[in-house]
Amino acid sequence: MINGVPSDYYEFTGWSPSIDAPITGPMYFYAQFSFDGYIEEDWATIAANVAKGDLSNYGLAGRKTFTYTVDGLTSVVEAEIIGINHDQLSTLDNSYNKGAATAGLTFAIRLLGRDSRKVNGDTKPDDEGNVSLNGGGWEKCDLRTWCNTDLYAALPEDLRNAIKEVVKISDTGYFTKSLNTTVDKVWLLSDRELNTEYSDYVVAGQGEPYPLFTNNTSRIKANQETGQLTYWTRSAGLDGFHFFRYIDASGNPKSNGGGNPGGVAFAFCI
Repeated sequence: MINGVPSDYYEFTGWSPSIDAPITGPMYFYAQFSFDGYIEEDWATIAANVAKGDLSNYGLAGRKTFTYTVDGLTSVVEAEIIGINHDQLSTLDNSYNKGAATAGLTFAIRLLGRDSRKVNGDTKPDDEGNVSLNGGGWEKCDLRTWCNTDLYAALPEDLRNAIKEVVKISDTGYFTKSLNTTVDKVWLLSDRELNTEYSDYVVAGQGEPYPLFTNNTSRIKANQETGQLTYWTRSAGLDGFHFFRYIDASGNPKSNGGGNPGGVAFAFCI
């Protein structure tokens, strides 16, 4: 049902947060819909609708295809909506999304690009001077720098203009095992956001699960050339000082050395 009109493309999947959760004060509840199809509007139109707080055209799993070229590689990728009013804005704006503290739409890459990158090319020190491949975690890693500079600059201009900076919670690496926050335009999903935080090898509390990820199948990524692929998360692996977490080709969470190349399933908010 969209604007009171039945739709063949949307299915109601529940409320966010759950209406079963305890209510201790004023709260907003958002209807969550699953969308099976492609978004034909351009990024500027999507951004204008979100800015007005009109999210009625969009639902979970709504997809949009776009092209970018970075490091000499041109990729045709497919992004899908993984969250609605989910991510905390870094700066509040009363003229955006009816003054909400959250970004209206969160997209993550579903059909990956041709980029295969290391999380870190070399060891990194954390704030306490411990040196490792996951030292400092997401905040200090090479892949975060690349996502927010080279990759961001390569995105279509109307998409860049639409992206909102949000606050992300991440771990600080193997030795310190604590949490910190960063402000990002483009980022990787955490184990918790992918709804895989059941491992002793991950620092707990790195954001909240996106409702689209419910099982291994929902976490599988691919590209047009090679089929199902592994891809990095932003969570360090606590089973080794050189590990970051990744999702394998079957959707399982695992750990691997951050100096190895892997897929980049980046995310962004509008």
